[in-house]
Amino acid sequence: MFPWRAPFRAWLGHRRLPLALAVLGVVLTLPSLWVGWQLDDYPQRLVMLRAPQVDIAPLSVFATLPGTRASNLRFLDRGILPWWSAPDLKLAFCRPLSAASLWLDYQLFPGSPMLMHAESLLWFAALLVAMTLLYRRLLTPPWVAGLAALLYAVDSGHAVPVAWIANRNAVLATLFGALALVAHDRWRREGWRPGAAWSALCLALGLLSGEMALGAVAYLGAYALAVESGGLRRRVASLLPAGGTFVAWAVFYRLAGFGTRGSGLYLDPLASPLAFAAAFLRRVPLLLLGQWTPIPADVVALVPPEKLGGFELAGWLVTALLAVALLPLLRRDRTARFFALGMLLALVPSAATTSSNRLLFFVGLGAMGLLAQLLGGLVDRAEWRPLSASWRVFAVGLALAMILFHLILSPLFLAVSTWSVRALGEPVERTAVTLPAAVAGRDVVAVNTPDYLLDVTFVPSLLPALGRPEPRRMRGLAAGPVPVEITRVDARTLVLRSEQGFFQGLLGRMFRDPGRPLVVGQEVELPGMSARVLALTADGQPREVAFRFAVPLEDPSLCWLQWSGDRFVPFPLPGMGQRVMLAAPASAFTLPGRGAPRSLH
Repeated sequence: MFPWRAPFRAWLGHRRLPLALAVLGVVLTLPSLWVGWQLDDYPQRLVMLRAPQVDIAPLSVFATLPGTRASNLRFLDRGILPWWSAPDLKLAFCRPLSAASLWLDYQLFPGSPMLMHAESLLWFAALLVAMTLLYRRLLTPPWVAGLAALLYAVDSGHAVPVAWIANRNAVLATLFGALALVAHDRWRREGWRPGAAWSALCLALGLLSGEMALGAVAYLGAYALAVESGGLRRRVASLLPAGGTFVAWAVFYRLAGFGTRGSGLYLDPLASPLAFAAAFLRRVPLLLLGQWTPIPADVVALVPPEKLGGFELAGWLVTALLAVALLPLLRRDRTARFFALGMLLALVPSAATTSSNRLLFFVGLGAMGLLAQLLGGLVDRAEWRPLSASWRVFAVGLALAMILFHLILSPLFLAVSTWSVRALGEPVERTAVTLPAAVAGRDVVAVNTPDYLLDVTFVPSLLPALGRPEPRRMRGLAAGPVPVEITRVDARTLVLRSEQGFFQGLLGRMFRDPGRPLVVGQEVELPGMSARVLALTADGQPREVAFRFAVPLEDPSLCWLQWSGDRFVPFPLPGMGQRVMLAAPASAFTLPGRGAPRSLH
């Protein structure tokens, strides 16, 4: 049925396959060595180097927005947060082990991003070894286990976390999570008692590396339900060591103030269950689409919101087709049920933020296991296959499509996608160097930008590394690819109006939950500037805002900029009572006809 050759089967079952796949994964992602520092790497670099303008402890580098009034006011003052941010905005992640790995980088080779990327590649290689060992414990015959590991190793969704130093936490969390599953299976299947302790320890290391390790918790639960034998008491008892670790981590996570709040992109399932449930139903089909097809989950950042429904429908359709093909296997094989249940449960933490392929490390564990079982069953004519000729024709057609997607296209996409972080970061660097030398020690006011996060928040942290003059603070008034009308009211006041709203685009929702909109008459007071909302759009975004400064607009302490083409240029202040119209700004992240920034994929 399929032209599998005996040598290929032998290679997939070879005892040295874990090492071979580790080498393959590293070779495909080797271009990451030349990606350099990008985006979040720059502010993290300032933290690790203990720059004087940063007062964040290195181990708290992933918890820079703890949600306190004092910290938020400090970031608002400097312009790192836009004026419209939720006052209690919190983005605080518990990743001390990942932070420690970054700290070690800056102790050993602070000036070499290439060596930092090399370390990430070594962690990725270790992850592929661990995943191969896990598949070999769960799947038979050996060549099917090897096929699952191969599919996982060349999954293009792994590109960004491997190639982006700031996202190394995903690789570390998945590595320790996979080791926890290996130890747990050895304990339960072979009676190796140290496995209980090792599983709990590895899970703890994973959770302290990043929230992505919650995917391992999902698979541990799936193991108890689908693989564990015996009654309810035995199944519950099997979860006690790792379950105790998870509970301890969850309690610590809450008491220590970690978590998210006030953002339109990051949702806390416990703090905002209804909002999370609504987002979950829209994000899950995109995540499944990204896992199973060449269409990335990041499509959410590439098309207008009104057109996302078609992609969501496609995600559900692909899932339904796979369910039809896999249902006979799921009925007969408990390992398949383990993979399927673990995959679905792992979608829950993955859906806590906007859809992206880089969130699919644990979802892919189950998906590639199921796909290998389907392909192996068709090739070996397994007993679970139905007698129906129509099912077999359908299953073979679907299998051929999956081989094309995951064994032919995906390795190519993996190699190419390692540059996606650089493709996103380089335009931000080019933006930073367009700031004139005259910004030194002054307050930069950008009246419009395509995106606040990319074109304002990140820019000041790049300047020290680029050897450029640094402003005292940098602020953006309006952000988003929308036209803006600017009126000079008096010596110190500008009124900005945009019919579409001030923070269009996916990343514009990061700083404020749409469920907590600004209101007409609301005034935000910042050092040297205030913003008063005069009118709102139908969806609650500011449409007209009055900005009043503590000094005359022509005061030399202010440096006025506007966006033109792909850069900042000086903004000529209008005269008293005059009105100017600025066209919708577009950047390297804006698709033709689309006012949203590109994603990391």
